[in-house]
Amino acid sequence: MKNKTKKPWNKGKKMPEISERMRKTNMGNQNARGHKLPDKCKKTWFKKGTPKNLHPRWQGGITALNIQIRNSERYVDWRGKVLNRDNFTCQICKKVGGDLNIHHLEEFSKILKNNNIKSLQKAFICKKLWDVNNGITLCKKCHRKSHRLGLYNYKGVKK
Repeated sequence: MKNKTKKPWNKGKKMPEISERMRKTNMGNQNARGHKLPDKCKKTWFKKGTPKNLHPRWQGGITALNIQIRNSERYVDWRGKVLNRDNFTCQICKKVGGDLNIHHLEEFSKILKNNNIKSLQKAFICKKLWDVNNGITLCKKCHRKSHRLGLYNYKGVKK
């Protein structure tokens, strides 16, 4: 049980007031309370026109293949076709709209492995990856359960 006699350390204390002039002049190197920030916290890395290779986390332009595929226009089109086919409805719980995911019936990673896809160009050629019948619309909750329990064991979805 909590000790009700203790008083919170910040009860009754106010944040220091910062004038508009001070806020404008120290915007780059101080936080709201006027504490000086370390140099690495300054947002100079994300200014427009700054080369990406100057960012401390830059790894030479390496992006995983699955992320490249999922960010491609063709994947967005495929996802839209599956959503339209299923009328934006979860195929398990029949929830319409909301946070919907597209689930590959044959696993995305297995398609890449079985077809020996190592580049974005090979991925665009692979027909199985872009087959609308290989996708199903699921809500976020059902999608999580389908990965954990297996889609065909979960609520009797038919192949």
